[in-house]
Amino acid sequence: TIFTGPAASVLGIEALGAPQVKSISLDVGGTTTDIAFWENGLPLLARHGAKVAGYPTAVRSFHMRSVGIGGDSRIRRTETGFEVGPERIGPAHKGMQQLCLMGETAAEVARQVVEAAVSVIEATINEMLHEWSIQPVYTVNDVIKGTEFEPELLVGVGGGAAGLIMALG
Repeated sequence: TIFTGPAASVLGIEALGAPQVKSISLDVGGTTTDIAFWENGLPLLARHGAKVAGYPTAVRSFHMRSVGIGGDSRIRRTETGFEVGPERIGPAHKGMQQLCLMGETAAEVARQVVEAAVSVIEATINEMLHEWSIQPVYTVNDVIKGTEFEPELLVGVGGGAAGLIMALG
């Protein structure tokens, strides 16, 4: 029961056509964005199993993470910009108008919101890249080829993926 939703995202992307090069996939849903790493058409496995709230488990898992950003995420204006998620409140077409300050357009606010969401996703991906880079080397192949993960492709599925992939790229 650990990470069944995100694991289903990975299996769905695999069924649609798994990326054959080092890739990062994003499945953008209504509540979360599931991020996974791929190499040679296969999702990478977490070498030490799933972590729940930072605690290791003995459960085999993909090297992936879910962030509380999706199409129905709550958007809050703060003194420094916008915060997106992790709460879900539903579609926010009219909400964009309510977030506008005098002189701002809904399009300008939407761009700022996307930038805020992308910064959270980017930070999560950077954490995942760091976690992968500090793992111990276990095989002769890892010693010869190294374990560096340098993604060549972003793959996006789900309702908001097209916009996020373009901004994240």
